[in-house]
Amino acid sequence: MKVETKQVTSAVKWSLITEVIVKLISPITNMILARLLVPEAFGIIASITMITTFADMFTDAGFQKYIVQHQFSDHDDQDRYVSVAFWSNFVLSCFLYLVIFFTADKLAVLSGIAGYGNVIRIYSVILLLTSFSSIQYAVYKKKFQYKKLGIIRVTVKLIPLVVTVPLTLWTRSFWALVIGNLTGEAVAAVVLMLWSDQRIKFFYSFSDLKKMFSFCGGSMLETISSWLVSNVSVLIIGQYLGSYYLGLYKTSITTVNQVISIITASTMSVLFATLSQEQDDDSAFRKTIATFQRSMGLFTVPLGVGILVFRKFITLVLLGGQWSEAAIFVGLWGFVMCESVIFADIGSYSMVAKGRPVFVFMSNMIQAVLLSIVLYAIRDRSFVVLAFSSFIVRWQLTATHYGLATKVSGLKMKDLPKELGIYLFAAVIMGVSGWLLLSIIGNSILESLVATIVCVIIYFVILLAFKRTREQILGLVGTLKSKLNRSQA
Repeated sequence: MKVETKQVTSAVKWSLITEVIVKLISPITNMILARLLVPEAFGIIASITMITTFADMFTDAGFQKYIVQHQFSDHDDQDRYVSVAFWSNFVLSCFLYLVIFFTADKLAVLSGIAGYGNVIRIYSVILLLTSFSSIQYAVYKKKFQYKKLGIIRVTVKLIPLVVTVPLTLWTRSFWALVIGNLTGEAVAAVVLMLWSDQRIKFFYSFSDLKKMFSFCGGSMLETISSWLVSNVSVLIIGQYLGSYYLGLYKTSITTVNQVISIITASTMSVLFATLSQEQDDDSAFRKTIATFQRSMGLFTVPLGVGILVFRKFITLVLLGGQWSEAAIFVGLWGFVMCESVIFADIGSYSMVAKGRPVFVFMSNMIQAVLLSIVLYAIRDRSFVVLAFSSFIVRWQLTATHYGLATKVSGLKMKDLPKELGIYLFAAVIMGVSGWLLLSIIGNSILESLVATIVCVIIYFVILLAFKRTREQILGLVGTLKSKLNRSQA
């Protein structure tokens, strides 16, 4: 099925607007909370979230991806499958919540937070709330209703700012995070259900469930492996280094991801929806991937270098002085994650869009095993060793994700946009210039800000020196001017 260009453009526009707003709200909230709560509080929540996300991936069971990717014959066909997915999700959520409720104390010991069983019981109510929202999220994406989805997401993101922060000022406890997260999910569930034109029917079919599971089974493996990649470190660090260093580790990752996702989250969901529609058109499929690599690489390549060079400045501004020990990990993680966006992330989406999530599973499992071995081997070492080890191991995921994508999706190295090489060259010059500036003028907040502005100018000046990237930038500026003129008309 061919996707209309205007439809994709509109989806990207509203997704981008949403992410910019959301990513302004999230860092502000995080900046406040990081200054009010100690790292141990974030470590406790990270351990509990590990448990709930593990259960949540079984309740979703790949239904979201199936709804987005599958080509339904008509509206009645879609209504039937959406209803089956919803009720399957809801029943599984109720069952798993009961399991967690009665085993919470043991789970607390296993995850390194003994004595926090009741917190796990309360926080796990989030499973019941997400069962009402997850399928609806997929329907909104399927229909490219990113304007509605954007308004809902912004509303939900405001909840922590107006609920969690005041509670934190009052309690100075991790309970503020628990209550804030539960409130946000409750609001999301209610608004998504009420505003959606997709009604859930009292209908169930095991034959439809079986058809979905033929896809969801592979997708489920990919989801489980992704969970392992994200949480095997939580389990090991929580057990051997404690909640303090787990808080440093997870909050660093969250902070970096918030910055990067201003670019990626606004485009990746649209990329997946578009690739899913073009899965049978190899030429359009490869062209779409190249377009997204070119547009995202323009910003993610220099962003990764910038986070590495200005890691102390970023950590101080976004987290505060008590998190200075995390600066080295913020820099290293930011660099590897930014550079992997155009390879690992896009490679992963292309494999899933082609209906081959098992290859993502294979790549993720290699990462999970390597990470487990390395982190266990250095469990008694310093946080700096942990930071460098995680940084090195992460490159494997970039290599294998894109390597497998070239086999599964028909991608070739020659299909990589030529602009990527120019981005890298300009970013290296920019990074070296930034390092020299900080060495000369110092690294206080004001000096770092000046150096950052200079580096941005250096990067784009270099790009303007090359015809290919100059045309790209001028085209982007022209598009922005045109949209601005239309909005003022």
